Amino acid sequence: MATLLRILFLTVVLSVTSAEVYDDTFTAPEEEKVEQAECAVNEVWMECSSCEQKCGQSPQPCPRVCQPARCQCPAHKGFKRDVAGKCVFCE
Repeated sequence: MATLLRILFLTVVLSVTSAEVYDDTFTAPEEEKVEQAECAVNEVWMECSSCEQKCGQSPQPCPRVCQPARCQCPAHKGFKRDVAGKCVFCE
């Protein structure tokens, strides 16, 4: 009988505790969204930007960390920044 009362007591305590912890009205704060800009010729909008390669320079290591959203040269298509800041095809 004492064991049954303990089980009943623990069940009630756990039910009340979990009811107080769970809050289905909670909403996560919205992330600050950056407006998508009009990109220049040969540039693409990247929500998660990264390092850009420059014409005439050896490829530099780039950490895989998201940087702020911006227009970027699509390096996978062979485009890099030239000295004037434009995205051009470099060999």
